[in-house]
Parts: sequence; structure tokens; C-alpha cells
Amino acid sequence: MTVTKILVTAPVRARVQALIAEGQKIRAIKYFRANSHYAPPVDADEVTARQVARRHMGLADAKMAVEKLQGMNWPNIVLVGSCDIRSVRLDTPQGIVEVDLEGLQLHGLMQLTDGAMGLETCRSVISLVDTLQAWRRDQGHMCPPCDEDDT
Repeated sequence: MTVTKILVTAPVRARVQALIAEGQKIRAIKYFRANSHYAPPVDADEVTARQVARRHMGLADAKMAVEKLQGMNWPNIVLVGSCDIRSVRLDTPQGIVEVDLEGLQLHGLMQLTDGAMGLETCRSVISLVDTLQAWRRDQGHMCPPCDEDDT
């Protein structure tokens, strides 16, 4: 038996469960299929995590995953919760600032133009944002953090 691991973000799980509670299982399956991704294989050297994360979710896998969320026993489907970065806290000369990843990038660029941050520090902030965004993609988050209420 082949086990299929699927990354599921907390907002996707919550939205799917809400749709199920409303009796909209087909919408829940469509939403899950559009917003969840296969987990990258652990021992596949030739396949990168990003290539696997972009692979289109199969309808049968999405249906079984939604049914697993409903409590059905599908031993070949494993739902893997993924972490997300909602905000970053910075201790700046102006005080503590809490921003999302886009805000962090913008903050770095604004501090550079105001002269409050040097070019190397700004480069480091932009590099940090790129690294965190790549990590988010590897966790199955294909868009900026949001409520993900579109179906």
C-alpha cells in the first residue's frame, strides 16, 4: 500500500471543516484540492520540494483527505499539518514593530531610503524575507498569509 502525504494548512483545514458542517462536501473537496499540496518525499534526491508542492492534487486524493477530516479511516492518506509565519517582531530604533513578510520587506526598504539602515543590513533583511518565503512554499503555503476564504 502506497501512503500519500498531503500538507494541510490550518486555514484550509478550518475552511474545509466549515464547508462540511454546512453540508457542502463537494465544495469542500474542490477547495481542498485547490489549496492543499502533496508533501515532498523524504528520500527523493532528484525531486525538489517546490516541484512536488506544485503538483496538482488528484480528485480521489482530495476526496479521501476530506473524508479523513470527517473521521473516515483512509490508512493510505496521511494529513500533515504545516506551520506558517504570520508575523515577525522587530526591535528597531523606533521601538518594537510587528509586520508580516511583505511588511518586513517594505520596512527594510523604507529604513534604507530614510538612512536609518545601511545597505548591507537591508540586503540581509531582504535575504531573510526570501528565505522565509521559500520555507512557506515548502510548507504548502502558495500565497501570502491570508484568511483563505475563497472557494
